[in-house]
Amino acid sequence: MPDPVIECRNLTHRYGERLIYENLSFEVPHGRILGLLGKNGTGKTTTIKSILRLVRPDGGTVQFLGKPLDLDASALRREAGYVSGGLCYYPRKRLSQLT
Repeated sequence: MPDPVIECRNLTHRYGERLIYENLSFEVPHGRILGLLGKNGTGKTTTIKSILRLVRPDGGTVQFLGKPLDLDASALRREAGYVSGGLCYYPRKRLSQLT
């Protein structure tokens, strides 16, 4: 069986003194879709940003396709699609104009 696409082990994140999550571990196998559900402020967006290395977790590791992201987070960003809840919409622009 191939390595998971994403593997998170013992992720921990704090904003100042506030603990967002501690020792969060999960993996996403090939061909699966991951959805994060929970109340506002429980760390869903922070988890995604930690995986993409848009924020640094306080502890733990993330691997993408079997490789540690600390070595090259840009590889994941080239392969992953991420749309945040605050996506701007430009009604007069076409996709070809934005790229």
